[in-house]
Amino acid sequence: MNPLIETHRLKIRPWSYADIDHYLTLAKDVGYNSFSLPGQFALEPNEARERIKDRIDLFESKKVGKFLLLSKDSGEVIGTCGLGAYELDGQEEMEIGYRIRLQHWGMGYATEAAAATLDYGFKNLGFDRIVAFALPQNRSSIRVIEKLGYRYLKNFFHAEIPHALYELTKDQYVQCKSNPASVPHPLIGVDHTRLMVKNLEQSKKWYANALGISPWLDTPDYVEFRVNQSGLSMSQSDEKSPYSTGGQVAYWRVQDVDKTVQFFAAQGASIFRGPLDIENGEAICQICDPFGNVIGLIGKRKSTGGSM
Repeated sequence: MNPLIETHRLKIRPWSYADIDHYLTLAKDVGYNSFSLPGQFALEPNEARERIKDRIDLFESKKVGKFLLLSKDSGEVIGTCGLGAYELDGQEEMEIGYRIRLQHWGMGYATEAAAATLDYGFKNLGFDRIVAFALPQNRSSIRVIEKLGYRYLKNFFHAEIPHALYELTKDQYVQCKSNPASVPHPLIGVDHTRLMVKNLEQSKKWYANALGISPWLDTPDYVEFRVNQSGLSMSQSDEKSPYSTGGQVAYWRVQDVDKTVQFFAAQGASIFRGPLDIENGEAICQICDPFGNVIGLIGKRKSTGGSM
């Protein structure tokens, strides 16, 4: 099936009857289910098919629903994101929702998918307002909502549980899209923190034992652990970045590394390392602020594609 929406990492499409395995993968994932009520998802193929039928019917009639998120690179199911009707104070609203599998938390997929879905809702379907809500303690979801430009309205009860309610109007959306200067900065969120270590192999073993997990990525020059929704990574120290209590760099997820470098250069920052191309068409770069502090950037290189 052709995607309904595409982003730089995702294919976003409606459900089909061939997606039973995808449904069951999501239904059994603890991260995807972490804020769900018991029994919300079917766990058997026949039941899953009935749930998928409901989603197919909804899309065919209304062109909305919680769509599948699939990796462009691997075809792996990442989660879901989409739009659906929600009754609020006696009035039908359009609500955006997203869920991501645990192993993909902290990688910016929710923000990426939700931004594209809002574009679809406002441009293609012509909605005037799209609301969003989350449990106040679900800080990850709240951060995604805030990054998308939503405005807090109030707390209210959903499923007899307090939730925080936010709104984004079409006018606000158009203003942000037509006037990039209204967006205060290009940083999406911290992707990972890197430690510059004296002995990479010893450090890897120590953190694996201390955290009780294996490295998510393990190469001769770079090791990364996924810790909750962020990454803890380490590289061998050198003369430029010695190991010490100050040998840590937080890497911020950005949409475009080159544009973000230019953004900070205009504020007086300079390139410290990179950009360096890494896996999945992404790059990393370190910039140094005027006071000697190093900030890491990670994301695509859409602007130039060349070395800086």
